[in-house]
Amino acid sequence: MRGLLGRLLLASQDLVRAEDELRRAVTVFEAIGAPEHVQLASKSALASALTDTHRGDEALELKRWGLAVATRDFGPRHSEVAGAATRLANSYLSLGRLDEATAWFLAAITIADISDGAPSCYARGGIARTLAYREQFDAAVSWAHESRARAELELAADHPDIIHEIMLEASIESFRGNTDRAAMLAREAIDASERIHGPDAIATVTHRVGLADILYVGGNMGTGVAEEYLRALPVLRAHLPPEHFLILVPEQNLAEIYAHQRRFVDARALLENVWSWRTTEQFLPAQRGVTAMALAQVLWEFPDQRARARALAAQAEASFLAAGTDETRGYLRTLRGWLATIEDPPRRQPRSRAPPPASQ
Repeated sequence: MRGLLGRLLLASQDLVRAEDELRRAVTVFEAIGAPEHVQLASKSALASALTDTHRGDEALELKRWGLAVATRDFGPRHSEVAGAATRLANSYLSLGRLDEATAWFLAAITIADISDGAPSCYARGGIARTLAYREQFDAAVSWAHESRARAELELAADHPDIIHEIMLEASIESFRGNTDRAAMLAREAIDASERIHGPDAIATVTHRVGLADILYVGGNMGTGVAEEYLRALPVLRAHLPPEHFLILVPEQNLAEIYAHQRRFVDARALLENVWSWRTTEQFLPAQRGVTAMALAQVLWEFPDQRARARALAAQAEASFLAAGTDETRGYLRTLRGWLATIEDPPRRQPRSRAPPPASQ
């Protein structure tokens, strides 16, 4: 029962309680010596909760175990194996190990296509996300579109995961620069979520945050976007652990809107909280760099914090160099451009006086 409760809590995004219930279920299963295939559902759900809270290394070990058990107990062509391969690929993706993620997503698609009816939409969506990480946005959109089409074919008409496929396509269109199309897709997802879950359900709230993110990335710094974040954050904080990306990303975006509005005290409070989590090892260099840069720019507005601002800028530069992607090279140019604007202007050298004219 604990395992079932944990999976229900996980589905509702109540990750703190879900992890607690799932760990208790796993402890009971191990204590009574339950067969490994009986433990599989609870351990797989626990791994998903760990992935969502950026504890990728622990999740990766559980997912490797899950794939081995599923392959041994069900055979290599079973739907459980396709699902386990997809979950393992997601773990590699969360750790930034894109080549391994791609290989396992492709393996999952192959297994799903020859299995007893396993959906392949999840693995196809994983390929889309991997391509987006590589900044191959045209190919990513193509895979996301196919993922949605397969989801509509493979899943029930009102299955909530179809909404996630719509939001995936929306997010990639946003990064591609197609803000209007991305916002249209996000609104379609919100309407569907309201029909299935209700307007105040956390699933619907997260899609509203997704729309706000799209508008923010598209350059909308207005109060309407800020208000959307402010409405969503209390709901998210009540259900999710404080380091969850669905809290940290809206907090940072809201902080940057405040900075744009010159509300630097409010911006600093939010960014200090985000930075307190970004410094932990569970986050990738690019994520740390973006937050370090944002906090440095805000702290520069406080004269007594300028030494710390310079130190954070140096950390951001190191993080961007370590990541080494086209995206982080763009961030690096932005950072160096900002640093150039705050440097003391070079002192003008006094002009040397010309010698007096020679006497005639």
